[in-house]
Formats: sequence, C-alpha cells, structure tokens
Amino acid sequence: MKQEKEATDKPKADNVVDLPKLTPQARARWNRIPKHGQTILLQSAWCVSCKDTTLKLKSGKMERGMLILEGTCAQCGGKVVRCVEPED
Repeated sequence: MKQEKEATDKPKADNVVDLPKLTPQARARWNRIPKHGQTILLQSAWCVSCKDTTLKLKSGKMERGMLILEGTCAQCGGKVVRCVEPED
C-alpha cells in the first residue's frame, strides 16, 4: 500500500498524457467506433484559429444521442468540440 502512495506522489513525466474523461455512455459509444474511425475523427477537427487540426481529446459525453468530444487544438491549444452523429 505504501508503494502505491509513493507512486502517485511522484510528478508525471513530460511524455505521460492524461486519459480522456468520458462518461460511461460516451465511452461505450466511442468504443463501438473502429480504431481507424476514431483516428479520423480526432485528426479532422476544426479550430476557429487554425482551421483543420487534430483534437487532443480531454472529455466526452452523450447529448441527445450524439457523442460530444471536447478537447484542445493540437496546434494552438484552443478549445475544440467535435460532435459524432447518433448511430442508426
């Protein structure tokens, strides 16, 4: 138990990325999208400053049947939101 506490007290390395915080419903919907589809969704986002960009995913939720992915622009760090249409 002590080792676990010590491990969590250490600062994160620069190359460690936090996992996105998805609601259970959003995670289930995201997991139903094939990996190549997930990549396309993240790499074809729109930033008001940079235009075409990659979404650095931070969180996700379901709203009115749509998967709402929220994160930041990979280029400028601005807020980016991507909506995924409901399943048929």
